[in-house]
Amino acid sequence: MRAPVAQRSGIRSAVCFPVVEDGAVVATMDFFSAERLEPSPRRLQTLRSVGVLVSQAVTRVHAAERQVKAAQDIAAVTQVLRELSRAATVQDVVGRALEAIRTGFDWTYGSYWRVDPSDAALHWVQESGDAGAEFRAVTKTASFREGSGCRAGPGDRATWSSSRTSPRSPTACGCRRPSGPA
Repeated sequence: MRAPVAQRSGIRSAVCFPVVEDGAVVATMDFFSAERLEPSPRRLQTLRSVGVLVSQAVTRVHAAERQVKAAQDIAAVTQVLRELSRAATVQDVVGRALEAIRTGFDWTYGSYWRVDPSDAALHWVQESGDAGAEFRAVTKTASFREGSGCRAGPGDRATWSSSRTSPRSPTACGCRRPSGPA
């Protein structure tokens, strides 16, 4: 696809080397010349070595990014624990937890739902952050019975959802019963 356009543009030589991370090609680097080049075996080996150096640098930067995220997670959990230790009422526990989790893990909005024994459904109780007036209005009036909406029950673990469904749809709350083992 690019070769005919490259030729029409005056490109006569090209070289490409992979950027490898964890044994998989994650990118490539391409270089082009208007001159016809015939790289020697030594030059090609040098370019391969440069590709290895670039791959190692990408791997190192990604590892550093993961370390920063891990440190942020530890700091966020520490903040949650600090806030929970200061709480004196259930409402205070919930408010402090929502705020600490939301801000510590970079979420825009968090909400707390409680099962109402009169209808065995989850109902909105408290929130932190702002996801817009319409979302808030719909959230405050929604309820979910077991098996619909936010699917979490005793022994379940929270899972992340990037659902693009409408707000307050069964998976939009970001918590679903996971499939498969932990």
